[in-house]
Amino acid sequence: MDSVRRKLCFAALWALLAALIVSLPVSSQAQQYQAVFLSSTDEVLAQAQAISGLRAAGFGQGEITDYQPHALAWEAGQMIDIHPKDGDYWYSYALDASLLGVAGYGLNGTDFADHAMLWKGANYTLTDLHPDGYLSSYANGIWGLSVAGSAFLYDWETLDYISHAYYWPAPWPAGIDLHPAGYLHSSAEGIWGLQIVGSATTSDYTSHAFLWKGLNRTPVDIHPAGFEASTAVKVFDGRIVGWGKPEDDEIHAIVWQGPGHTAADIHPSGFTSSQATDVSLSNVVGFAATPPTPEGFTFNHAIVWQGPSFTPVDLHQYLPESYLSSAAYGTDLLGNIVGQADGRAVLWVRVGN
Repeated sequence: MDSVRRKLCFAALWALLAALIVSLPVSSQAQQYQAVFLSSTDEVLAQAQAISGLRAAGFGQGEITDYQPHALAWEAGQMIDIHPKDGDYWYSYALDASLLGVAGYGLNGTDFADHAMLWKGANYTLTDLHPDGYLSSYANGIWGLSVAGSAFLYDWETLDYISHAYYWPAPWPAGIDLHPAGYLHSSAEGIWGLQIVGSATTSDYTSHAFLWKGLNRTPVDIHPAGFEASTAVKVFDGRIVGWGKPEDDEIHAIVWQGPGHTAADIHPSGFTSSQATDVSLSNVVGFAATPPTPEGFTFNHAIVWQGPSFTPVDLHQYLPESYLSSAAYGTDLLGNIVGQADGRAVLWVRVGN
């Protein structure tokens, strides 16, 4: 009975948050944060990749995982090892989360290939999504219980592995190969409703940010002018985030928005490079690299860009002074942010305002 109540709670909360998307206020004031560590380096080196309501997800490895990477989830501050217990998988990674499930991949011990994986519901029931005829597959993004990712083939003419963007619509009667004609490789990274984002490689081996939209999943190349390469990684209600490499410069965080998918460079000043990794109603999160120290060392800092002006806030300031590096990988409708700092999974919680 407790399990049933828990499942109903997750489903009800998902429906409530979906209904509140258009009514949640977006503060014009800069938010303050408190950092909460979700793991200890004594037990596991871990990072949280995504957060959605009551759960966060990611991966880690250490003594408690037999020193193999295991998919992890966190609920109410408690870490849960969701690695398959049947012994058929050698390692696993959780890469994205919704209120209804967790997406990722694991190495299958039967065919010794990575398989896209979906953990469903409050009990993390595992579904292996690997499509027939493909060598390996990866579930990179989830919306509800629909999953986006990639699946690999082998081209005997070029003797090369070919990545195809792939989509598993709930309830997964069969996956759909999204690979656009005329491109060498493609991969889907994020999904929101009828919008799937990722990248596709052109004939000159350049990565272009890509969008598949609508019921027909119409492919759209959204590579911004003036950039040598680009990749889209997550989408929320038409707002797309990722990175682009300007000509003669390092990688910069990018946001695409509006009907024409107009790109905006949101690279924060004072940093040498940056990437956006997730987006929600009012936040874009990611990380940026500091300038080299006199000794030549550079460190990443977790960053959140707030509000319609994408004002950057360095989340590293909320960590103890002894921490050198951090990155933010996921955010949710409530403004919570997850990532890692020096090998520890971290949750940044909004305080005040």
